Amino acid sequence: MSTQITTSFIQGFKQGIDILTQQKGSKLQNTVRNEMQNSKQDHYDQIGATAVVQRTSRHGDTPIVNTPHSRRNVTLNDYEWADLIDRQDRLRLLNDPGNAYSMNAAMAMGRKKDELILAAVTGTATTGETGSGSTTISDITAVNGNTSHAELTIENLLQARTILNLEDDSDEEATVVCSAYQIAQLLADWGLISIVNVETIQDIAPLNQIKVLAYKDKGDWILETKYNIGSKKKKVEEE
Repeated sequence: MSTQITTSFIQGFKQGIDILTQQKGSKLQNTVRNEMQNSKQDHYDQIGATAVVQRTSRHGDTPIVNTPHSRRNVTLNDYEWADLIDRQDRLRLLNDPGNAYSMNAAMAMGRKKDELILAAVTGTATTGETGSGSTTISDITAVNGNTSHAELTIENLLQARTILNLEDDSDEEATVVCSAYQIAQLLADWGLISIVNVETIQDIAPLNQIKVLAYKDKGDWILETKYNIGSKKKKVEEE
């Protein structure tokens, strides 16, 4: 028996390149207004709500309503992604990474969009005729003094819904952006789970690894590993 046959063992390589787990593109792009911009700075004119005036006399002067005008200014910023593959390196590769690189770049661009959208929610917007003014959202409040890990509870969701309902714009959809930590907090508030140590669940997994499946009453839910929260109970029939 040859003791050197192991020298002839081969190493196998699969076709294709796997992209490691990551957020695949933007989750929030469709929740905001998307516009094409071909200038350094664009201006968006706005008007505010007005109220009607009751007529109190015949043949009287028509009351004039002062419609509030405002303007938002948008400045164009550039972002880039690039990586190089030497032509000679392609000859030595089983799998050409060009397509995988392109997909990876698109995913990175999508995540950057979400990052900018979230920053803009609590950021400062430029206003005025030339963009020299500024404004912020005044109704954003930190919960328990912690903006990075604000507790997502039923009470907080109802409070947010109340703030949005003050404008009474039923055509606008509300979007809740939360982390895995906040999902766990909400499940605890529902009584579905109990959190023993809060520090152990902070940022343990991205939100896309947690699924909540609605199924009748929470008493019919079974908690399982790997974040499969809410599986149906299986009935076992005896023969």
